[in-house]
Amino acid sequence: MSTKYSNFLFYILIILFFGFCASKIIHFNANDKCLQCKQIYGDAKLNIPRRFLATPQTFEKFFLGECYEMEMNKVPYWVFCYDLYNNHTKVLYNSIIEKIHEDSVCAQINYCS
Repeated sequence: MSTKYSNFLFYILIILFFGFCASKIIHFNANDKCLQCKQIYGDAKLNIPRRFLATPQTFEKFFLGECYEMEMNKVPYWVFCYDLYNNHTKVLYNSIIEKIHEDSVCAQINYCS
């Protein structure tokens, strides 16, 4: 197989993969984002073992593991977990430490109005 042909197939696969991933994100509306933010944050606030709140780094590792577990278990809102992890880990960590209610946190990160 020629290199040009291999590269072409590689790029097609990448485009298809990212198109598939984007379609999973796009079909959620603003209300879904708000509800899922509250669900993920509320669960984390109630269920996270205290040892994972020792430092932002331990929280980050725990949170990434939870997102991965959601994805593997095909939890419908796993995409939001990764979005929260990638964009708002520091806010979530500080909010859990300060025991801030999920309505306030999700409004602060513009998931809820």
